Amino acid sequence: MPYFFRASNCGFLVGTECPAGCVEISRSFRLQLAVAQDEGKSIQADENGYPVAVEPPAPVGPSAEELAAGVRVERDRRMREVYDPAVNQLRRKIDTAQEAGETEEASALHERLFAWHAYANALETLPEQEGFPWNGPQDSEAPWPEEPA
Repeated sequence: MPYFFRASNCGFLVGTECPAGCVEISRSFRLQLAVAQDEGKSIQADENGYPVAVEPPAPVGPSAEELAAGVRVERDRRMREVYDPAVNQLRRKIDTAQEAGETEEASALHERLFAWHAYANALETLPEQEGFPWNGPQDSEAPWPEEPA
C-alpha cells in the first residue's frame, strides 16, 4: 500500500490513491523519516512538497526585556523584604536612643542607617550597571550589593 505526504499539514497518509495536495513516497523513505523523527528531527515540506527531516530550531531563551523584568522584580523584592524592615527597625532604635539621651548609641545607629541607604541606592541603580540585565537575577555576574551588617 502506498504512502503519501501532505505538505499543508506535514502529515502522512496511507491509501490506494494519491489524495489532492499530496505526493507519493516509498515505504522505505517513510521509514527513514520515522527514524529521523525518533532522533529528534522534525518533518517539513521542501519547495516541491516532499518531506524532509530537519533539525528543530534551537530553543529560544528569555528576551532581554524578560531578563530585565526579572532583575527588577528581584531588586524590588529585596527593597521590600530586606531594606524596608531593616530601616524601620533602625529608625525605631534611633528614636529610642535619642529619647533616652544616648547620643553615642544614636550616632552609631545613624551610621548603620546610612549604610542601609547606600545599599538601597546600589539596588536602585542596578539597571544602570554594565552588563544589565546579565542572564537574569540569578546570574552570578549580577552585581547585587551586600546587605549591611
